[in-house]
Amino acid sequence: MPNTYFTRLFLAPNQQETPGFTDHCSLPKYTISAPYLFQLPSLRRLMVCSLLTLAGCKSANLVPVVSVDPSALPQASLVSIQAVTSSEAELVLKRTQGFPTNAWRLTLRDTTGQSIELTQGDDLNLGSFSLIPLQAKGLINNRTYQAELRFLLNYQDSVTALRTYTHRSSDLNWKRLPHAPLVGGDFTAYPVTDEFNNIVLARYAGADQMQVWQYVSANNGWIQAAQDPGITKLLKIQPRRGVLQFNLFFKSDRHYFYGLGYAINEQGASRFFYYHDLWCIIAGKDGLVVPTYEGEEGEVAFFIAKDELSDTDQAYFLTQNGTPAMRSINADFPQLACAPLPEAPGTLATFTVNNVGYVVNQSPGQPVHLWAYNPRTDTWQQRANFPGTPRSRGVGFSLQGKGYYGLGAAVSDQAGLRDLWQYDPTTDQWQYATQYPGQGNRYVAVLSTADRVYLGWGYESQRTTTGIRQVACTDWWTFQPK
Repeated sequence: MPNTYFTRLFLAPNQQETPGFTDHCSLPKYTISAPYLFQLPSLRRLMVCSLLTLAGCKSANLVPVVSVDPSALPQASLVSIQAVTSSEAELVLKRTQGFPTNAWRLTLRDTTGQSIELTQGDDLNLGSFSLIPLQAKGLINNRTYQAELRFLLNYQDSVTALRTYTHRSSDLNWKRLPHAPLVGGDFTAYPVTDEFNNIVLARYAGADQMQVWQYVSANNGWIQAAQDPGITKLLKIQPRRGVLQFNLFFKSDRHYFYGLGYAINEQGASRFFYYHDLWCIIAGKDGLVVPTYEGEEGEVAFFIAKDELSDTDQAYFLTQNGTPAMRSINADFPQLACAPLPEAPGTLATFTVNNVGYVVNQSPGQPVHLWAYNPRTDTWQQRANFPGTPRSRGVGFSLQGKGYYGLGAAVSDQAGLRDLWQYDPTTDQWQYATQYPGQGNRYVAVLSTADRVYLGWGYESQRTTTGIRQVACTDWWTFQPK
């Protein structure tokens, strides 16, 4: 079935619109004259170029220039430290393909320097990498330990990676799930659920290609989506990093949106090219949402709330480190300008509780502010500041009527953080909740369901004896509070 544009394509003033169909690889029955193209404002010009690229007209300026992916180099990394009993923890080491079996050394010490014995288990070979479990016994509740991993990166550079771990018997609500078999490319994603409640993650896979992966909870495993027509449509868009995915419901009908994102051009005047196209799939038909996203250039953060009068979901978009302007789009496509965030955005994290959108604003040199947006009144209210360590690139989600925020990188030294804090909207109070046992702390993928949250992938800001290095992550977890 050919794909239909759901709304009107942007046309030159003297052009007439005629009905037509298009797919991702062919132009519709519209034309845009080249002379008029160069009279358009900069944003429109970029968008027309984007549409032409989507239709198969390649432009060297829009194709990402990718250097050697450091995640593919032979190396080792400490994936997780997870409490399994009140006195025991499991550590998992990951070594990539080609890395020698025993070319690493891992130690765990308490604050006095006393070494903790580690018992190594059998390797689990997953093809592109192997996982090595190690058991630590005799740990003391609420005591802090430091893990130290030494290895040679790419057979030549000595790396000493450090990780602090506080053993807490209260952190037993995490369950480790299978790693995704990812190599190279981008390890960020915005998960959504499909009609079968599988979790769908799209990512830029390098070499100018997209991949879509599904975590199937019924089988507790990953499959690369290649057959589902509703998903493979996403693979036909111009390959890009940071592609968004989200579901909006119009009454009981699910409208699946995907698009935006960016490309990296190391040779361009501006290193980042931001896409403004959004696509939507409804009942198996897909089309370009027009007008395209009308927000400013930059990376976006968004949250979803429901318009209770129309029973229609609305997505609200802000720009990271941009202006305070906010725009919304609902399941029926209209875009609206909303009340702006009352202060300049830094890096943002979001969650929604009881149909109120919450934005955590992380600005350098400022307390971490929390703002609540009420869609019914189009107003903002400042709530209690986040009491934890100031950070950037933290992650937010909601679960069972509470908001959660944490992880990220410390503002002071960019070291990775793994603490998660819970926010209670009824009392306007924060409290420490749990410690993430996994590897990543920046750009982590997160998806909430009714009773649990799925979290993983992303990047680790790995602390070493010589500074911070970014390490790609493939682990996947679920957190279910008691």
